[in-house]
Amino acid sequence: MNNEGRDRFPARGLATTGTSPRESHAGSLDDQVLRFPAERPPRAWYVALAVTLTALGIGGLCICWTLYYGIGTWGNNRPVAWGFGIINFVFWVGIGHAGTLISAILFLLRAAGATPLPDSPRL
Repeated sequence: MNNEGRDRFPARGLATTGTSPRESHAGSLDDQVLRFPAERPPRAWYVALAVTLTALGIGGLCICWTLYYGIGTWGNNRPVAWGFGIINFVFWVGIGHAGTLISAILFLLRAAGATPLPDSPRL
């Protein structure tokens, strides 16, 4: 594999120590990556965490409510109306399995055009 694409699109935002933007030592990348766990997150991170945990709590309460009171809480009071939930679940599980199957087939066949998303800037 040639490195033309890597030379045309150097990594941005990395600390460099050499004369060229592509020259950097391993310690600089380690320092940048390991700096974040040592720092306190900004206030916006805590706000986003609170919103996420609130949504998680509401979702958990909804699931518990459905398990306790039944599918009738969705407005499905006829015996066959619960099929929507099962169909929706099976549909999304099928989408997930199809993506995995397609990825496995492309990997096994060593498809040249099936590069991961991070490789797309090199094209």
